[in-house]
Amino acid sequence: MAPIEKAREAIQTEQDASKAEIEALLDFQEQVSDILMDPNSSTNQSLRTSGPASLVSTPINVSTRKENPRTRILSAYRETVMAAPLADELEGDVREHMTAELGTGVADAVFARSGPTPNIIPIIDKQIEDAIGSRQLLLKHCQAEAETLDNFVNRACHRKRHVRSSRVRKVCPAPAQPCKT
Repeated sequence: MAPIEKAREAIQTEQDASKAEIEALLDFQEQVSDILMDPNSSTNQSLRTSGPASLVSTPINVSTRKENPRTRILSAYRETVMAAPLADELEGDVREHMTAELGTGVADAVFARSGPTPNIIPIIDKQIEDAIGSRQLLLKHCQAEAETLDNFVNRACHRKRHVRSSRVRKVCPAPAQPCKT
């Protein structure tokens, strides 16, 4: 049953990769929010004249940290989403990868000449929610495939047991079941 084991391994690999990608997307989402809402950012402090900072649409160009927000976001993206298993399936540079993964709206906002602003957080949140949703759907399909494979193995084992009951018990230790045919 080598092909069946290969199928099980492929399903498990896809499930593991999808779970890791979900975790990476959530980590990236959290890091972007932290970067753009950094209370130590001199730009954020000067912009807080009225209302919450997430509603401010003025670009963040200065940070008290060494790197600007765009560099920090790109670094976070490389360390999370691009580092996930099977992420190398999306060839290309960071912008191409981000566009394929989160859409042109997010990539354009991050790479905008004026720099990313806190108001891209809801856009990123929505795209990450969509990406996670598609991976959760994939996980459901993988689970269904695994169950189908198990059912197939059980039916094949039962058929063998029905035809050659004493020899098969050595191979398939499951108790014999009444034949439906």
